[in-house]
Amino acid sequence: MLAVMAPALLALAAAVAFAGARRWSIVVAVVAALGTSQLWQVGITARPEVFVCVILLCSSALRPPLAAAPVANRNILTLLGFWLAYATAVSLAFSPRPADSISLIIWSALSMSALWWLPRLGLTAREVVCFGTAVVLAHALFAIGAWLLAQTGSANYFVFLDFGDTNYRARGITLEPNILGSTSVAWITVVYYWRHVVPRWVLLSTVPIAAAGLTSLTRTTIACLLLVGAIIALRNFGSFVRGAVLAAVSIPVLLSVAGSSVLAAQGRAASLLDFNDFSQGTGAFRSRSWQLALDDLSNGTGWLTGFGINSFPQRYEAYVNHKSLDYLSNFWITTLYDTGVVGAFLLVLALVAIVRAVPRKYDALPFFIGFAISQSVTSTSWLLFTWFTVAAMLLPNAVEAQDSSPKGRVDPVDGSIPGAPPRPSITPVPAARRALGRHH
Repeated sequence: MLAVMAPALLALAAAVAFAGARRWSIVVAVVAALGTSQLWQVGITARPEVFVCVILLCSSALRPPLAAAPVANRNILTLLGFWLAYATAVSLAFSPRPADSISLIIWSALSMSALWWLPRLGLTAREVVCFGTAVVLAHALFAIGAWLLAQTGSANYFVFLDFGDTNYRARGITLEPNILGSTSVAWITVVYYWRHVVPRWVLLSTVPIAAAGLTSLTRTTIACLLLVGAIIALRNFGSFVRGAVLAAVSIPVLLSVAGSSVLAAQGRAASLLDFNDFSQGTGAFRSRSWQLALDDLSNGTGWLTGFGINSFPQRYEAYVNHKSLDYLSNFWITTLYDTGVVGAFLLVLALVAIVRAVPRKYDALPFFIGFAISQSVTSTSWLLFTWFTVAAMLLPNAVEAQDSSPKGRVDPVDGSIPGAPPRPSITPVPAARRALGRHH
């Protein structure tokens, strides 16, 4: 069935993109970015986001842009281009299977292209965040529902049972629970950054999105939500009363969802709260892979040049086949392992350029801190969702961006036109007064 559905969905994505349905392009892009657990066979076998990126990239190149990509985005893409070029050279030289490495580099480049095609759609940040939140919220509710069904034994679809786990963890249509958790945290911080221009329902949607992240049962997601929440509270201390009301509503919801998982997980509850436990489950899996990677880097010149993109599972294929290892679940170690100090330096330059390009850096602090922490247990640098959120942070706000078509600028929620001056109120004049005016 998937072989039949994939061409149909891609045809829909192409129709949306080339017909100029810009807002629906956001919906298609976010759905594809979340659906990393799926593999489509359409000529080649790849994740949905690869095909959708190609479609959006081609439509943006062939259609006249409604807005130009900012200079900052182009500078970031230039630095990322240098990193991709270096990664390609290292992979061709040192990867056990260069073709596999090059395919991942192409995937990464397509995902990074969101920095180019997203601003060219001419949408405001309000529109992008509203339509993106609708998709992320729907997926969060779907992931929570699938997880609750697994807890009751009714079904075990769209959940995950990892090494050493005794309880199902939510993943939705993402590749794994850690990615569900990291995407939840990332989108919450994007909503916080644009909180001044989005409607109230978008802000309230962060509660079930956070709940979906908690059902992934990952310690890093819990740590990210606690830390991001503390930063947001400190940044908005003046709104203490409103924050207390929101907490009174949201905390019971989060505790009710997390509480059932703790009761079902039994032995896992202690490990969830012990952030230094790497003796069992996924903690043991990660510590073993990190140690192997650091041992490789300490021998020879690998620390300088790296071993090639995605070379770790290629070098330890026997472990991967026996499911004792998978990939390096750490963006920072992965970058050093794949491209060495040279490549890490180039990528850090691009990350610094991203930080410099964000207008309101203090408001973006939760986003960057959440990214730094979540990427310590996963590596999503090649995924579209990562670069889509970065591009969303760099969009012009609703007042600065003006669409050429008034109809295209109507807000998707309340029907207003972002950036347009308020309409003057017209007070009706009674008929008697109008008649009196004619006599004078």
